[in-house]
Amino acid sequence: MNNLKKCRYCSKTFIIKSNRGSTQKYCSMECKNNLHALGRQYLKYQLETGKTDIHSVQQQVTQYLKHKTLKN
Repeated sequence: MNNLKKCRYCSKTFIIKSNRGSTQKYCSMECKNNLHALGRQYLKYQLETGKTDIHSVQQQVTQYLKHKTLKN
């Protein structure tokens, strides 16, 4: 069984820990937290520069969550 994976944030290859309920996506909590912080910063940038508005974000997230729920 292949227990190696690339981190979604830093692309470092890591060994998947098998004691987790969901699939491990990050090599460390630091990378997970950094990615979430980056997402918040990006959204703030998009809103402040007028590239998107909160209503559009809400619609897109709602649509994504509905699609995701239907897939599972």
